[in-house]
Amino acid sequence: VPKEIQEVREIVRRKTGSGRGTGRASGATELDAKARVTTHYASVEDAKEAFKKMLAAHGVRANTKWEEVVNRTKTDERFDALATTSEKKQCLNEYQMMQTKLEREAKRMAEKKAREGFMALLEERREALNITSGRRLTGDKGIEAALREDVRWKAVSNSRERVELFEDFTRGLQHREARERKQSKLETQEEFRECLVEAGIDVETPWRKAYEAVKNDERTARCQPMDQLEVF
Repeated sequence: VPKEIQEVREIVRRKTGSGRGTGRASGATELDAKARVTTHYASVEDAKEAFKKMLAAHGVRANTKWEEVVNRTKTDERFDALATTSEKKQCLNEYQMMQTKLEREAKRMAEKKAREGFMALLEERREALNITSGRRLTGDKGIEAALREDVRWKAVSNSRERVELFEDFTRGLQHREARERKQSKLETQEEFRECLVEAGIDVETPWRKAYEAVKNDERTARCQPMDQLEVF
């Protein structure tokens, strides 16, 4: 075999041998990484749990990008809990999906608490500010001026939402006022009935005579004329 051909074959042999060696080295590196994971964590699930705890400890949120995650956590030994980048990204995805749910629920609860606080503020100051079912927040500078420095007012930052909540509150007052009027009517009618009995009024007594007998009693004054006739 000519010398030149021998030299070419030798060059090819060396390159091929070098490639096989690199492949073995690469495979060994990955196996070594997985071996380290096995050494530190009893199972893949334990490793994933450690990785997720690391993400939480470094303030990783639902919208944090992978590159930022790496920058924040690369010096944490738990970053190597999972052997490959693919596994880490998959674990990050699972973590962020859960974070999305948690953050959404936290936001919902915070908004609910803010609305409840706003309603409690209105109830607390209702009598002092004479808030009735007929009041409206729009254009009523007196109510806003009195309440705007309260943290419960500030917690509802959207002015439109404050108006809607105020309307909800006054609608509730309408029902409450109706119940109070009904209860007051029943009580004053009962008082008027007692007044008639004490005056000796019976079913045979004409209304005009009955009224003359009780008109100066304060219980008669508290009972509306139409309510008096219902009792009589």
